Amino acid sequence: MIACGALARPAEDIIARRGWPVAVHPLPPLLHNRPERIAAEVEALARRLDGRYTTLAVAYADCGTYGALDEVCDRLGIRRLPGLHCYDVYGGAERLRRFFDEEPGTYVFTDFLVRSFDRTVRAELGLDRFPELRDAYFGNYRRVVWLAQRPDRELRALARRAAGLMNLPLLVVEVGDAGLERALAVLLDLGAKEGGRSPGRVRGERPFLTATRALERLRQTMAGIRRLLIANRGEIAVRVARAARDLGIETVAVHSTADETCRHTAVADRSVCIGPPAAAGSYLRRDVLVQVAESTGCDAVHPGYGFLAEDAEFARQVDDAGLVWVGPAADSIRRMGDKAAARVAAMEAGVPVVPGSDGVLTDDEEALVFGRQHGFPLLLKASAGGGGKGMRVVNDERELPAVLSLARQEAAGAFGDDRMYVERYLPRVRHVEVQVLGDAAGRVSALGERDCSIQRRHQKVVEEAPAPNLPDTTRAEMADAAVRLAKAVGYLNAGTVEFLFDVDTGDYYFIEMNTRIQVEHPVTEEITGTDLVGWQLRIASGEDLDLPENVRASAHAMEFRITAEDPARDFAPSPGRLTVFDIPSGPGVRCDTHCYPGYVVPPFYDSLLAKLVVRGGDRAEVVRRARRALGELRVEGIPTNARFHRWLLKQPEFVAGTHTTGYLTELIGETDGLREETASWRRRPRPRARASAAASARSRRPG
Repeated sequence: MIACGALARPAEDIIARRGWPVAVHPLPPLLHNRPERIAAEVEALARRLDGRYTTLAVAYADCGTYGALDEVCDRLGIRRLPGLHCYDVYGGAERLRRFFDEEPGTYVFTDFLVRSFDRTVRAELGLDRFPELRDAYFGNYRRVVWLAQRPDRELRALARRAAGLMNLPLLVVEVGDAGLERALAVLLDLGAKEGGRSPGRVRGERPFLTATRALERLRQTMAGIRRLLIANRGEIAVRVARAARDLGIETVAVHSTADETCRHTAVADRSVCIGPPAAAGSYLRRDVLVQVAESTGCDAVHPGYGFLAEDAEFARQVDDAGLVWVGPAADSIRRMGDKAAARVAAMEAGVPVVPGSDGVLTDDEEALVFGRQHGFPLLLKASAGGGGKGMRVVNDERELPAVLSLARQEAAGAFGDDRMYVERYLPRVRHVEVQVLGDAAGRVSALGERDCSIQRRHQKVVEEAPAPNLPDTTRAEMADAAVRLAKAVGYLNAGTVEFLFDVDTGDYYFIEMNTRIQVEHPVTEEITGTDLVGWQLRIASGEDLDLPENVRASAHAMEFRITAEDPARDFAPSPGRLTVFDIPSGPGVRCDTHCYPGYVVPPFYDSLLAKLVVRGGDRAEVVRRARRALGELRVEGIPTNARFHRWLLKQPEFVAGTHTTGYLTELIGETDGLREETASWRRRPRPRARASAAASARSRRPG
């Protein structure tokens, strides 16, 4: 190893303690930024060693030095490993500049470099005014890591500004004043374990670390996500807390006054009340959530789904506070959360989209012109929308003004944004979505697709994976398109790329990307054996994906959303106390829930009680097992939609897997079967528990 100045001493000490056959040759620190002198020193040293070494590992600073050393190595037939590059300005041993393996990728800041970057690179070079200059300097990098020794508020702001100017994601690792030696120890230790060989072994090749693997271990060793704020409630908060505990991460739950007894407060290590029952005064308070994260010593925030999960401003505030956001960057949320902008991104990535307007509608006349050109019916969509809000079908041009006005009002009320765009309405389609994971190194994996075509008023009711009756070629093309789009927008963490599949033509079209974990993620976990929430936390910690680009399914699974809704009253919400809550189990059955016997379902939030997930070797086995599991499920005290699911499993189109997104609406609206079935449900109570001892055991609140 060729080392310069203050780096040489810790390198020699670490290597000596481990007994590795590595020679450390220090160079004079005054040679900094003099590549010709350094190259001459290295060449003279190599000749003195008389060919006893075949590999050169360099620990030095500026890029000009690397180029000069490459020329020397080429002349002498020596392979240079750019495994560790250290910044040694003014002899500061703690100032690690950057390290990477076989390709550039990681730019490392220290406290000193954060200040000097802002003072010189930004101000003197005009990086903020000339993007082409930024690309020339930093185009080969993928991330910025700040090895923070004493991170105060001013330094955090400067580091964020620097990373923003470089157009790179920022990872903060608090290392203290002894950062360099510890970082070097981690990197050399990892190198020693690679392939069972010691670093720098004479006349031997050894696999060297990739940058993100070294970063992940470095972060785990020195800092890591030690404590996580879960900025959500209910079932997803329980799910995140369990994934965090599996990774050794402490959790802090938040709750409103109405959720004090919700199960997620007991599963987490600590819980904090954040406000009144209304979400606007509690779960939607960005400032309060960030303040709680800081005051409880959290390193990261997981938003779950719903509430602020796709709120770019919340993600930015979390980042500004120096916390890790477990999800995509705020810019990605903003870009892909805007449905019109997401369409443009998909088209630029070569992903097919439903024929529609080029962007948001400027006026009603633009929608009318589009309808006359492409034909009615049309589908109006809110640009900032989701969950079916602001979505309306227009059957002819006479309806357009009134329907568009109604859609704008609904979008403004739901999202504070009344911008709309229009697409051609496809009457017979299936809703198919692809789960993706992306890491900081630019790797993206597709973990199969899910079919979410059983919908009521554009709300998903049942999801399954893989999608039934989907041609294998289409399945593969959708996965490839999802990966291509995620890579094109530099997507990080978990996301879902959603498509419509036209059953009449066999074509598929991109419709939107959800920049969060989905409610239905368990079906993907069941068919791939992958912990998606665990991977969210691992990616946020800087870990590389070690999954193939296209993960294959090894089973079939369905998810049934059990909700506090009364199908006999048009699925009206039914809050209240659960007198009995007995969930099924057995082979291939999983139930994610926050409920328990005696729990009072509040009227302020989503009506989801549980997600009943059933896995089997094929779809037929899943249907049979789902009938058994739903037959065992007992919920009393309030009406639920469980009997609706039992009824659905008897319908031939669903059993055959030939349904479309309009199937449930047509079935409810055009047949008397469901109305007759629901009318009798309230007159047919299920038998109560036979064993009082078992009922007593179930009544205990879980810890």
